[in-house]
Amino acid sequence: MTRSATRATLAPLVATALALATIAALAFVSISGDRAEAGTTHTVFVNNSVFCESAGSSCAQPYSIQIDAGDTVQWSDGQSGVLHTVTQCSGDGAGCPDSGGFDSGFLTDPPGGYLTQAFPDEGTFFYRCQVHGNSMRGIVTVGSSATPTASATPSPTPSPTATATAAPTATPTPTTSPTATATAAPTLSGRSDVNCDGETDGDDVLALLLHTANLPVTAAPASENVCAAIGSGDSGGLKGDLNCDGLVDARDALVALYGWAGLPVPGLPSGCLGP
Repeated sequence: MTRSATRATLAPLVATALALATIAALAFVSISGDRAEAGTTHTVFVNNSVFCESAGSSCAQPYSIQIDAGDTVQWSDGQSGVLHTVTQCSGDGAGCPDSGGFDSGFLTDPPGGYLTQAFPDEGTFFYRCQVHGNSMRGIVTVGSSATPTASATPSPTPSPTATATAAPTATPTPTTSPTATATAAPTLSGRSDVNCDGETDGDDVLALLLHTANLPVTAAPASENVCAAIGSGDSGGLKGDLNCDGLVDARDALVALYGWAGLPVPGLPSGCLGP
C-alpha cells in the first residue's frame, strides 16, 4: 500500500478520535463547574420563641452560625400556630428591617419553612423576629471555616527572665457626688403601649393577643402609677382599642403590628388615631 493510500485510510479515524476527545473534555468541564457551584444548606429552627439548632430546643439568643460563601440558610418551622418573622437588621441589629435585606414577612406555621436565603458574599448578617424583638435574634457569619495548620515541630521558646519592678503608688482621684435628678412619672398610654413599658413593640402585640385569648397579661408598672388594664376605661376610650371599634381583640393586635413595623394601617375610621 502506498503512503498516500495509508494517509487516506487513517484520516477518518483520526478525525473521529479528535471529536470524541473534545466531547469528553467539554463533559468534564461541565461536571467540574456544577460541583464548584454547589453549596451547603444549613438549617435554623424557629421554635419556642427563639432561633435554634434543632426543633424543640431552646438556645441562647442571639443564635450564631458560621457558613462559607455560597452556602444557603433555611429557617424551618419548629413551632405551630405562633406568629414569627425572619427579618434582616442593619448594623449590630439595631435597625430592623434593613432596607434591601431579607425578610420573610409575618408568618404563622408556614408550610415548608419560613425562608431560604443564599449568602454568596462574605460578611456578618444580623436578623431577628419582628414580633419578639431583641429577645429573639440571630447572626449569620459568612467566611472561610478553614483553620491554620500547626507546625509539625514547634520551636522552643526561651523563658523570660523576671525583673523586679517597684509597684507604682496609686494617687486617689477625688470624685464628686452625682446630683440626683427628679424624673417625672410617665403618662399612661391609652393607645398602643398597652403594657406601659414606654415603647410600642412586639410585647404589646403579644399582650393584645393574650388578652384576646383570655390569658393573663403581664404589664410593667409605670413609675408610681399602676398600669391600667387592657380594656379598661381611658381618656381615649377603651385601653388597647387601636382601631376604634369599641372592642379589644386580635384586630387591635394587627393594628399594633402595622404601627410597630412602620406601615400605614388600612381601614381605620375617620378620626381614629390608630397605634
